[in-house]
Amino acid sequence: MKPIARSIVVRSVVVCLGFVAVLCVANRSALAQTNPPPPTSSGGNGIGVGASAFLSGLEGVQVDYDLYNWDIEGVFSFGDRDNGNGMSRTYLQAGARGWWHLHHGSSSDFSVGGGIGFLNASGGGGPSVTTTLIEPGVRARAFVTPNVSVQAILGLSIEIGDNDAGANARTGVALAGQPLFTAGFTYYFH
Repeated sequence: MKPIARSIVVRSVVVCLGFVAVLCVANRSALAQTNPPPPTSSGGNGIGVGASAFLSGLEGVQVDYDLYNWDIEGVFSFGDRDNGNGMSRTYLQAGARGWWHLHHGSSSDFSVGGGIGFLNASGGGGPSVTTTLIEPGVRARAFVTPNVSVQAILGLSIEIGDNDAGANARTGVALAGQPLFTAGFTYYFH
């Protein structure tokens, strides 16, 4: 029995050493890659496009203008959907957000800011509704390459105006159960 037990121990040690060797080789390959450079202090990343969403659900195509200390972005979407009774309902969403960069990392930044947005739905036999969105928050942005960033936003969403509840549309103010965070990406042309 002792030779079998030693054989199991020796095999286990060889397998563990082989696993460690593979990890070392993989780590050496990862170390050979370079990190993307941070945005330059002189000008930031310039113009970028991507997709982004407000916490309240406004989502769409994003255009971002990024400077070193701040950036501003616009979000827009349009939809015309058949509501099932032969009529279509038109949806228009637009918003703008501004971010002040509090801290820069080697390939990331942390910002505070917020935005305002507008949602409008009309036609389709229902009432026209308009909602205004106010969203203060913070954003963490990581640059996965020198010109591509991913972002996560954490904040608070305040909705003022109508809701799109068909014939039961009502006007008011809501501080409801929206998601606590959202994500997006941007491709910069620099």
